[in-house]
Formats: sequence, structure tokens, C-alpha cells
Amino acid sequence: MELKEQLDDIRSRLEQEYFTNETAVRQGIVDRLLTALGWPIFDTQIVFPEYSVDTGRVDYALCHPVGKPLVFIEVKRVGNIEAAERQLFEYAFHGGIPILILTDGQKWRFFHPSGSGDYQERLVCELDLIADDSEGSTARLNRYLNYESVRTGTAGQAIAEDYQKISQQWEALRHLPEAWENLVSDASEDSEFLIEAVQSETERLCGSRPTDEEIFIFLSNLRTETGTDPDPQTKTRERSKAQRQQRQVDSNDVKPSSPDPRPRSISPKREKYRSYFQELIDELREQHNFTKVRDGKPQNDHFFSSGFRGIWYHVNFGRQSRVYTSLYIDFENHEENKNFFDVLKERESEINAKFGNVLSWERRNEHRLSTIRLMQEGDIDADASELEAIRAWHIENLLKFKEVFTPEIELALETLSSRETEPE
Repeated sequence: MELKEQLDDIRSRLEQEYFTNETAVRQGIVDRLLTALGWPIFDTQIVFPEYSVDTGRVDYALCHPVGKPLVFIEVKRVGNIEAAERQLFEYAFHGGIPILILTDGQKWRFFHPSGSGDYQERLVCELDLIADDSEGSTARLNRYLNYESVRTGTAGQAIAEDYQKISQQWEALRHLPEAWENLVSDASEDSEFLIEAVQSETERLCGSRPTDEEIFIFLSNLRTETGTDPDPQTKTRERSKAQRQQRQVDSNDVKPSSPDPRPRSISPKREKYRSYFQELIDELREQHNFTKVRDGKPQNDHFFSSGFRGIWYHVNFGRQSRVYTSLYIDFENHEENKNFFDVLKERESEINAKFGNVLSWERRNEHRLSTIRLMQEGDIDADASELEAIRAWHIENLLKFKEVFTPEIELALETLSSRETEPE
């Protein structure tokens, strides 16, 4: 009877619950399959039952040459396979066995013991003789357990190769949180593709296209709400009146919106961003004493300290060939942000008049932060003269934001403080 026919018959008997104990599994399933796979099961120096090891005895040691185990098989009764890996791995620990098999007759688990990680990560394949089709089980058993394949080393090589593929998948899974973090924090040059996909799908659903900033805020909030933030920190949500009024004297501070990307090759476009912001930062530092920051980064935006906690000046290249200069309000508390924004907006007419321009006031009720900003046309792929004009526009408006908003921020903080101390 061929291997596939043996498997079909064993499946039928498993479904009828013929195998009621471990001995029945060994004689009625394991011995049958080993015979079908070419093993001389009556040569007990090759198919060695109850093989002694330092920590006990393994049910089968399949040997070549005589007395040299290449495969250990540990057998359990049907339905009793879970949590038995430790015993099997302890048997194989000192022997350098290339293939380990754990089975309860129905399920067959093939391990690469010299791999790294826990037992699950060294599991190369699991067969279920009831659930899996006979053709697939036949192919796997021949690949890993055929006598000639084991004897010639082909089976051991196949286990090792398949383990490498599995190991790479585990490694990919381990890095998924970091990859997601880089994408949603704009630390990856592929972030733009994620943003574009979210924008396009949102526009398809409702006809309106969200901005880059709105998407980054949404993704960052989603990351925190779902517990996928790789480095969550407990943050104080309520700030005292004194903390809100405290000035930051170090203008070298940079908004902690995202970690620095790991060293890697920089795309041409991101190199353009770095070059652009490096020149902008140098001019702001050397000619205007606006910042102490020295290094531009290969990303499409940059934050500068305003001198007040939770308030930042921001410049960026957005979608659809637009550039922005903005004031960001982010005290890390939704209610506090909105209250502060509302107090500033009470003086919208006066602030616009001081600025000499109509600012865009964006409360963003659904998000934590709020912004006040200016926009004009511009693209990082523009020629040198156009980029120089954009840089001049950014610098002019950063200086204007600082000039206009420094006293307005102080006034807003004083207003909020006085309202808090008023008797109810």
C-alpha cells in the first residue's frame, strides 16, 4: 500500500477513534508510516525504540549509520500533543539531532532544533492527518521523513532551508511594529505612499481629501489608542497654571514628534529636504538668532521651539504643491489645547491685522492639537531659484509668527489663568 493510501486509511481510523492510547498510536500510525517511508522498522539499530538519552528515553531514534540518531520522534496519545515540546527538546539538547518530530498520531510537528527562538519559532511544519489533504501530507512526509532522504542528508537540508524561510517570516513579524512606527511618524521615506493611500481612499469615500498633518495625527492617535506604540509613556494630562506659564529658554528644543530614523541610504527626494532645511536652519540661526538647532533632517518638515511649552513653530512641504508656515498648539491634552486656541481666536481680528495677512485658524475638534497657519504654492522639486523664494517666505513668516504671537501667547496664558482663579 502506497503512502497516500496509508494516510487515507489512518485518517478514517482516526475519525473513528481507533487509537485510544500511546501504544496504539505507535503501532497503528507511526510504524505504518515509517514502513511506507522506507524505514526498516524491524532493524532496531536503525529504527531504535526507547532510545536512551541523558534525561530519559525518546520513543524513536531514527539512525544512520547504525546507532547515530538523525531523527528523534516523541509520541503522545491522540489529543495530548500540546506543551510536550520541552521534553523532546531536552532529549535532543546534547545530541545535535537535525530533525525533531512530535506527534499524537493525528498531528505531526517537525522542528529544526538548532534554530533560534522558542519552540514555536523552530516549528517548520505541522501536519494534521484529518484536516489536511493526503497529497500535501504525502509530500511533506516524503520531504522530511523518507528513509533515503534522511540517510543522504537531504531531509535535514530541507528542514534547515524551510526553517530559514520561517525564521525570516518571524523576523518580519518582529519588525512590523517598528515599520508601522516609522511610517506613521514620517521616519520612513515610504511614508508618503501610506499618506497618499489614506488620502485617496478618504477622498473616494466622502469626496474630501485630508491634509498630511491630519493623517499623521490620526495615525499617531490610532497607534496610541490601540496600544501599538512601541515606547508608550505615562504622561501628565493636567498641567498646573505655573507650568503653562513657564517659559522655555532653550530654543535648541525640537518637538519630539518622531524618533530619528536609523542610519540608512537616503532617497534623492529626502536628500533635497535635508539640503533645503539645512540652509533654512543655518540662516535662522546665524542671521536671525531664531534657533540653536544645527542639523536639518531628511524629512518634509521641521519644528522650532516658540519659547513656550506645548507651542511650536512649524514649516513643511505638503501635498498638492503647497508649503506651510504654522503655529502648533499641543499641550498633550485635548481640552487644554482647545481652550488655549479659543482664547487666541477671540483676538483673531487683531492678530490678523498685526500679521498683515489672513491666517487659517484650524481648531480641529476631532484631533488633539490645533493650528494657525499660512499657505502658498511650492514644491521641493522646484528649481533652485524657486526654492530660494520659498525659503525666504518660510523665514519671513517664521519671524513674523514669533513677533506677533509671543505677546499674544503671553496674553492668552494670563487670560486663562485669571479665568481659573475667578470664583464660580
